[in-house]
Amino acid sequence: MTRAYLPSRNGIRKNSRSSDGTIMSNAILFIGHGTRDPEGVAEFLRLVELCRERRSGVIVEHGFLELAEPSVSEGIERCATRGATAIQVLPSILLEAGHARRDVPAEIERGRQRFPDVEFQLATPLRLHPRIIDLCQLRIEQATCDIEPRDAQLLVVGRGSTEPSANDDVGRLAAVLGERLHFADASACFIDLARPALAEALVGTDCLVRLVVLSFLLFTGTLEKRIRRQIDEFAAIHASLKIIYAGYLNAHPLLLDAFLERGA
Repeated sequence: MTRAYLPSRNGIRKNSRSSDGTIMSNAILFIGHGTRDPEGVAEFLRLVELCRERRSGVIVEHGFLELAEPSVSEGIERCATRGATAIQVLPSILLEAGHARRDVPAEIERGRQRFPDVEFQLATPLRLHPRIIDLCQLRIEQATCDIEPRDAQLLVVGRGSTEPSANDDVGRLAAVLGERLHFADASACFIDLARPALAEALVGTDCLVRLVVLSFLLFTGTLEKRIRRQIDEFAAIHASLKIIYAGYLNAHPLLLDAFLERGA
């Protein structure tokens, strides 16, 4: 059966008809990493809800790789049960590391085997999508409205990975944001699995007056809260250093734009 799809303004295909006149039903499936932190789950679900509000004519479901419910398998089943014949899979993953290269494709392959009549299209990780950079800039600007960036250093904290390319993206992001916002200096560090570690990077800034920290994470959770805790502990013993925490990406229309455009 020949399938004809009509692209939408946001890149996700609208329902269309096949050559025999059958109505095709398209779905969007968000895949989250998963966390035991209820705040992190709630933020992810808010992003899914933003998509439902914007794409009211499309089935929108979600699933988690681990630590939260429903599972990816259950999310796929929900799409199929609701009549989806094509599923656009949007992994909530920033950088291309283990989950993006192995875990998500494995889940989708299992979905194909369970539902052979459903077409699956897997989007790539967000990486340094222009909307992601814009959202990072927005978070920094919201946090630094009362200071002059030229008198401050920017520190971008990544999750950290054993994949060098993922860590390199965090360094590139720091450089782009530093240049865009005219910081005196900009660098990257990591909360896990890679160096320099956040603690090391903080020690290297104790001669400064102002430091702006951005977590390059989608939502809150164990790692984001560890970042905040380390910053607070460092600030408590370095009273002369003003540390401004710009937060993390969180659910926002710009983040949804990035997902939908990447899905195209």
